[in-house]
Amino acid sequence: MGRTARAEKVAPKFANYYFLLLVFAAFVILVFTRLNNSRIGRGWVAIREDEKAAEAMGVNVFGLKLFAFASGAFLAGVAGAVKAHQDISVTPDQYVFLESAFLLAAVVLGGMGTVLGVLVGALIVVMVGVLFATGNLGSNTSTVKVELPKVTTGAK
Repeated sequence: MGRTARAEKVAPKFANYYFLLLVFAAFVILVFTRLNNSRIGRGWVAIREDEKAAEAMGVNVFGLKLFAFASGAFLAGVAGAVKAHQDISVTPDQYVFLESAFLLAAVVLGGMGTVLGVLVGALIVVMVGVLFATGNLGSNTSTVKVELPKVTTGAK
């Protein structure tokens, strides 16, 4: 039996990353929301408001700061590893200051105390960027048509 050449729709090279990162983002949001509502989160709030008073009340300031730094470094490392794997090569030219400024603006705009606020801030910053990029800001049209990339899988 010979094989016949068929044109099959194949998923883009990194299509599965979308679903993997979507699950990972949901997991991170769940974990940090639960952390904010726990004893650790109350300690973080106490340290943010007044570090000396938190230490006087018995909060382990050093341990909680170290945990916050380590968890942030872990997330940054995972994000960097996924970006490096997706881009195949990593050079300093890929990382511009404007992207960091947009991330900081999203965090500050949404509010640094809540996970939902950061997500809303990121959504606002991205949507304003899309409006500027499409040129629909200030036009008389009330709808913005943005074409998102289509993600297909090899399944039929």
